[in-house]
Amino acid sequence: MSVATLNSITSDTSLAPTNASGTAKQNTEDPKTQFLQLLVTQLQNQDPLNPTDQKDMLAQLAQFSSLEQMQNLNTTMSSSTSIQQLGQGSALIGKTVTTVTSDGAAGPSGVVSSVLMKSGVAYLHIGSDDVEMSTVSTVK
Repeated sequence: MSVATLNSITSDTSLAPTNASGTAKQNTEDPKTQFLQLLVTQLQNQDPLNPTDQKDMLAQLAQFSSLEQMQNLNTTMSSSTSIQQLGQGSALIGKTVTTVTSDGAAGPSGVVSSVLMKSGVAYLHIGSDDVEMSTVSTVK
């Protein structure tokens, strides 16, 4: 089975598992696990007289390795961005800031007492409010 065939199988939604009503089930399995299961199934069901070409197998494994490295890089970059936001926010502690709301009106303003992260977004604690750092319009 070639890499192109494997790619077309994995992208074909008609092969997705279905529930009793015939609609596609939501697949919550890890993509790495899915790939390895597909690879093992491919090896188990190959024709013994015409086995999978080694070049195709190596190409599939290289694709898997490349995907895994991209996911690791994405995780590292997300973590780095959060740390960077936290650092930028900590530089505002003790400073007076003015914020704006999404519609452009004046938002909370005052002295920043702390910085916290919620779902990967930096928030400044101003008085009794937690305000998204991206809404800061002036710093004094």
